[in-house]
Amino acid sequence: MLTEHAIEDLLQHGDHGNLLCDAVRDALIMIDSDSRVSIWNRAAEYMFGYSADQAVTRLLDELIIPERFTTRHREGFARFQRSGTGEFIDSTHVLTARNVVGDEFPIELSLSALKVKDRWYAIGTIRDITDRVIEDEVLRSALERYTEFYNNAPDMFVSVDAETGNVIECNRKVVESLGFSEDEILGKHVLDLYHPDSREHAQEVFDSFIATGEVCDEVLRVLRKDGSTFDVSLRATSTRDDEGNIVSSQSVWTDITSRKETELALEKSEEKFRSLAETSQDLVWKADAQGRFIYLNPAWEQTHGYKLEEMLGRPFTDFERPEIAERDIREFGRHMAGGSVRGYETTQIHKTGKDIQMLFNAIPLFDDDGNIAGTQGTAQDITERRE
Repeated sequence: MLTEHAIEDLLQHGDHGNLLCDAVRDALIMIDSDSRVSIWNRAAEYMFGYSADQAVTRLLDELIIPERFTTRHREGFARFQRSGTGEFIDSTHVLTARNVVGDEFPIELSLSALKVKDRWYAIGTIRDITDRVIEDEVLRSALERYTEFYNNAPDMFVSVDAETGNVIECNRKVVESLGFSEDEILGKHVLDLYHPDSREHAQEVFDSFIATGEVCDEVLRVLRKDGSTFDVSLRATSTRDDEGNIVSSQSVWTDITSRKETELALEKSEEKFRSLAETSQDLVWKADAQGRFIYLNPAWEQTHGYKLEEMLGRPFTDFERPEIAERDIREFGRHMAGGSVRGYETTQIHKTGKDIQMLFNAIPLFDDDGNIAGTQGTAQDITERRE
């Protein structure tokens, strides 16, 4: 800060381009007890667009204060004239300033008072913080988007302290799904959120996380406040400190209740299918996209003379003569492109070498993503009918 002696020297010699002032990287402005500019350094010239000659002796509010703030400035300065005190004296504030063309921009102002020959002077350093404000706005906007996503995500997000195992953060979905308040969840040990039957496995998963820093699709059972349960798939990554030590987890619980119900329904459906197929006199089969048998019911042993294990994993063409196989491969390709087959006749070969006249019905076999993964259907031995 300039001393009283330095101020007197500058005022006495009118050296508005003083090397000391121009060496300051921030804008340096001094106003006298009449609010007129006494010092205006080179950084102020660059920041506001007025030369020192244009600025010195002018009222400050004519130069850099937006019109809407003029009244407030004049009221505050009247107090400063009397006592050297004021709202902004001996403190730093973020304000709005304007330049020579009227453009407004954010500044950081540090203001001090100095009394010289019974007159009060205000000395301020001003920094243009436009870039900082933009960066802060970008960060604020990003944080708002993250917070919005975090709290409204369909999955449950939980952060766990690596040292204590306590929950340190959770999103709204966790609160809604478990029935606890956020305060009841935060600070609770994460194992207490799991059903007793899952806690041993959950401890193993947590220990593995501490060792590796990640968890991938572990199935655990979560306990609601009302005592009911639901299954989740747990995935987690780690937050680490500068030394690479794991500080906390960033965990995601995905409710797999619907998936488990679907899997159970499929299992029951598969059991029912196999129960019917195993006792059916018709030939029941499934083949993959390459035409290899992946399921055959016992009726195939009676019709073809092979044990099932001799046929499974082999393409249907292994049980046909070359000229028949060539035709059936073309038909199989059309079938794999979509659509069903009804009443398709072909000839296969018994283990003894004799021909078997076959009548096939087939529909596509789909994978979990809805893509055609093979074919399935029924067949009948119509040899006697053809003879």
